[in-house]
Amino acid sequence: MIAVEELSQKELKVLQLLADGKTLRGTAKSMKRAEITLKHYTEIIREKLDAPTTTNAIAIALRRGLID
Repeated sequence: MIAVEELSQKELKVLQLLADGKTLRGTAKSMKRAEITLKHYTEIIREKLDAPTTTNAIAIALRRGLID
């Protein structure tokens, strides 16, 4: 099981925005980052949470209380 501190604040923010229904493009705009950067963040998040998809990563984060 991953410790909360292993996900950076930026990674948690990305997950939260995606969980709130924002698209990757919308999340990138919100965070003032390039869409490709956010795609990279989601790849890292999925790897850290051992999740095959971003949707699965969001579900794992919700179950673990990492995001609301």
